[in-house]
Amino acid sequence: MQPSRTNKPSSDRRNKQTDRLDRLNGEMENHYGLQMLKKLYLNNESADVFFVFSTGDDESERVPAHKLILSAGSDGFKNLFATAEDGQIEFKLDDTTTVAFKEYLQFFYMPKVKLTFENFAVVLRLAKDYGNEDFLTICSHYLDHKLTAENIIWGYGLAIRYGLAILKKNCEQRITESATDVFKSNSFLECDRDVLKHILQIDALKCYESQVLTGCFMWAKASAVQKNLDSTDTHVLRAELGDLLFEIRFKSMTMECFTLIVGLYGGFFSGTELEEIIQMITFSDYKSEKFNSKLRLIGIPANGDANVGGNNGASIGSCAVGGGGGGGVSTVTKNRSGSNDHNKHDILHCNRILQKSVTRYNISKVEKTRFEANYPLWLHSFNCAQVYNVNDNEIKTLIPISVTIGETKVNQTKVMCTIKTTLSSVDESHVPLCCPIRIEPNRVYTITLELSDDVAHAEIYTQTELKKFTELKNGTKVRFIPDPDNKGYDTTKAGLVQRLVFKRT
Repeated sequence: MQPSRTNKPSSDRRNKQTDRLDRLNGEMENHYGLQMLKKLYLNNESADVFFVFSTGDDESERVPAHKLILSAGSDGFKNLFATAEDGQIEFKLDDTTTVAFKEYLQFFYMPKVKLTFENFAVVLRLAKDYGNEDFLTICSHYLDHKLTAENIIWGYGLAIRYGLAILKKNCEQRITESATDVFKSNSFLECDRDVLKHILQIDALKCYESQVLTGCFMWAKASAVQKNLDSTDTHVLRAELGDLLFEIRFKSMTMECFTLIVGLYGGFFSGTELEEIIQMITFSDYKSEKFNSKLRLIGIPANGDANVGGNNGASIGSCAVGGGGGGGVSTVTKNRSGSNDHNKHDILHCNRILQKSVTRYNISKVEKTRFEANYPLWLHSFNCAQVYNVNDNEIKTLIPISVTIGETKVNQTKVMCTIKTTLSSVDESHVPLCCPIRIEPNRVYTITLELSDDVAHAEIYTQTELKKFTELKNGTKVRFIPDPDNKGYDTTKAGLVQRLVFKRT
């Protein structure tokens, strides 16, 4: 016995038939038409116009195109052909290259366009010159998904130059979020003055104002080198930066950080400029006639509320110097009167000294101290052990060293601070950081000490046994981790860094 079939209502059958008729009488996709247009791209046989490019040595290359297609897609080409001489089929172009022009022509023929970063700026210019606003929108959308912290300033410059408002806004948001990396990128060092001015006028940057200023110094140096000027002359750097200096928000810095920067770039600021900057930093209600007196917000979260208030909240002074603008960072919160608001009782002393050892620990050319903490902290300073000379302990030894502090991830260290100091045979060497460094919980940080080349480091030693683990007040714990690069000894038991000074956030 065959199973009975359920008959669908006749009204359903009629609806389906009507849908089929509607599709037949309406519009349908025509992929064949797109394929035919695609076949015309760079087709010499069907072309009725040619664009001529000089390739050098009195030679040239002709790029085929179709007058009707180009005129339909561009008022610029339509006007070009309308004003041409009768019978003219060749048009010489001197302001672009053959490769870039071929990439640009794809927009007229191809359903999918392939562009290269090398020719992107030229393609944008051609689209702008020939009135292809739709092409500019496509390029803007494409570029928005391809930019990184390394090249976003380049893309930002294109957005400014060609009036790509949405791309410009998106770039500014990403510059805000990645400001620390952006100020160290090559595209930042290579940007022109107009782009730099736009960057400095962004009211929120997720970095500290000293990084902004240091980045501007690096930009001025790069600009001087490009012009074959003396990049070590602070007067040259001042001339390169010009009135862009007044866009830096010195009001968002602390006096300590500004003083440090002035020491590094002596002669850069005039006496009048120094006086104004000091008043801006010292007095919260001081308004400068030359300098931008607004506070720089340190990033804007997704909810749209600024991390740092201006007139309605506490102002922020901050500093980060070193490594071309990527050094350590410090945040000093100030009240409305400008005084520091840190609680001195938040200072945590991490003493690693276990005991005096009878065994000598010979110092290596490169010393590394690796550690992690269970709470967020600010690292303010550290002490290095007293050192001795193998030949004569009575000789007062001063050993110059370079210090690098960074966050270590997957065998790579992100540099956060670089400074120079000396080791002493008289006592421990105290190493204050120009700017405190943020220590995130459960992340590994490395303090690298490198002795200068002229020191016979094999003759220098210490005699202190260190702890692998320290427990500070308020439940804060610091653990020291062996250096995997050194197979000769346990760097948690012996080393140069024997005291660290933190503050709880």
